[in-house]
Amino acid sequence: MSHFQYFPETDTLSIDLSDEPATGGAMNAGIDGEDEDILFSIDDEGRITNITIERASLRADLSRIALDERHIVVGRGCPTLQRHSV
Repeated sequence: MSHFQYFPETDTLSIDLSDEPATGGAMNAGIDGEDEDILFSIDDEGRITNITIERASLRADLSRIALDERHIVVGRGCPTLQRHSV
């Protein structure tokens, strides 16, 4: 299950795509890894485990997601996403 988390202090959006740790390192987005604002964390088999977006309010439409008091982000209109307690 995806887990979204927004950190307003740093304007960072983190999207966990796996419960497994990112043991394979990370790479920047873009054809040659030139997009330093978007980082993909991967496992040993090359699967993406997390996407981190820096300067998220400039790079994504955050109005499409809802924030609760703990800055946990919950997608609207997606029945598979539920609030996670911290």
